[in-house]
Amino acid sequence: MKKCIIFILIASMLLSLAACSGNNSEPDVSEQKSLAEELGLTKETKVATENTIKINSALYTQLDFADTQEAAFATKGLIDAPETLELKDADG
Repeated sequence: MKKCIIFILIASMLLSLAACSGNNSEPDVSEQKSLAEELGLTKETKVATENTIKINSALYTQLDFADTQEAAFATKGLIDAPETLELKDADG
């Protein structure tokens, strides 16, 4: 009896997994391009909208660009790259 119940449980789990796998095919590239073009998502530069300009201006007034302390914190302990990079082989 236990074997029968275990078999039924395993079979139902396998069927559930098979049903969940579905069709995982990738969308067509042409569909992706048309959607991007439809939404206006192109690489060309666009003029900012009035709302974007207003929000950016409001944010800009809240920032203190004269305070350089955060820049000092960001570069503290930073390991700089060498001025010239020498690539050597195994012999030096």
